[in-house]
Amino acid sequence: MLGPTRYELGRSLVRFGIASALSTLCTLTALGLLLQASLARSWADLAACGAGTLITYALYRRWVWGVTHHGRLQDLGRCLVLAVASVAISSIAMLEVGILLAARHVAGEVRCASFQATDVAAFGGLAGLRLLLSQSPFRPRRPEV
Repeated sequence: MLGPTRYELGRSLVRFGIASALSTLCTLTALGLLLQASLARSWADLAACGAGTLITYALYRRWVWGVTHHGRLQDLGRCLVLAVASVAISSIAMLEVGILLAARHVAGEVRCASFQATDVAAFGGLAGLRLLLSQSPFRPRRPEV
C-alpha cells in the first residue's frame, strides 16, 4: 500500500487540528498583545505571523507528519512561502477591516477582536485549503516500492 492507512490519516488529521489550534492560539495571543501595545496593525500582524510560523513549522514537522531528521532548508523555504502568502492575504484583509472600523469610529477591545477574527479567517482559509489539497510541505515522502 503506497498511501497512508485510514488510522494513520485520521491520527494525522487530529494532530493537524491540535497543532493548528495551538499555533493559532499563540499567534492570536501575540497579535492581541501587540495591538494592545499600540503597535501598528501591519507590524503587529507581521510579528505575530512570524512567531506563529516558527511554532507551526516545528509542530507540523515533528508531531503531525513525523519527520524526525533535522530540518532541511527546502522544508523551511516552503514554510516561509506559505507564511508570506498568509501574511499578504491577512494584511490585505486587516487593512480593509481597519478602514471599515475607522469609518465607524470603533476602538478598544472590539477593534482588537475584529482584527483577530479577520486574522483567523484569513489563516483558517489557507490552512483549510492546504489540508484539502493534502499538499503539506512537511509531509515525508513515502518510498515507492
